[in-house]
Amino acid sequence: MLLQLCYASRRTEFQNDLLQDLSEILAKARAFNRSQNIYGVLYYAEGIYFQCLEGESEVVKALFDNIYKDSHHHDIHRFPDREIGKSHFSQWSMKYVNQHGKVAKFFEKKRL
Repeated sequence: MLLQLCYASRRTEFQNDLLQDLSEILAKARAFNRSQNIYGVLYYAEGIYFQCLEGESEVVKALFDNIYKDSHHHDIHRFPDREIGKSHFSQWSMKYVNQHGKVAKFFEKKRL
């Protein structure tokens, strides 16, 4: 059985460049998630991250433990986990969605 784990967090303000931070997060997430058969979506707007991860339970839980300790996040709220029969995001190692105009233009230019 697969696990779906979703959380929301606030971006840590001391982080330097939002666009650079998001680029690095996405690059690392996509590479790691592909290697671990984890799928998901990351949404960012107005200083808030929302992410859903799907995959084998122990792998997803271990990944969340690392995210929880990551300095990019604070005020983390984990929503109730759900067991799922199949992934809703199996096309994406990490799909990125945003509503932040500056970020949207940057990623459009980079084709991410």
